[in-house]
Amino acid sequence: MNILFLQWKVKLSPQKEVITSDELLTHLGNCLLSIQPQGKSEGLQLNFQQNVDDAMTVLPKLATGLDVNVRFTGVSDFEYTPECSVFDLLGIPLYHGWLVDPQVMVEAPLSPLPRWS
Repeated sequence: MNILFLQWKVKLSPQKEVITSDELLTHLGNCLLSIQPQGKSEGLQLNFQQNVDDAMTVLPKLATGLDVNVRFTGVSDFEYTPECSVFDLLGIPLYHGWLVDPQVMVEAPLSPLPRWS
């Protein structure tokens, strides 16, 4: 939510000193529902609507944390799941901070890198 406040996509009353998680999720849901699809084709419209539906379904999980599958090919590489749709629709970059211990010898994998939740 902080990024949405900083981008002025979500605004709160200046008198508001405390906000509940339900209120935050309502603001986030309203923000998601206000987004318009980029393309006009029926296929793009259907894909967009599915992404919005997925995002609205996982929205309540934001109060306790999302389960995402990271890939070790880059700090912004994730398996695309419904949880990622919230960030994707809102244009919020998602990063993970896995670091390899430089003291540990790591061999290059022979197969594709695993993903972790």
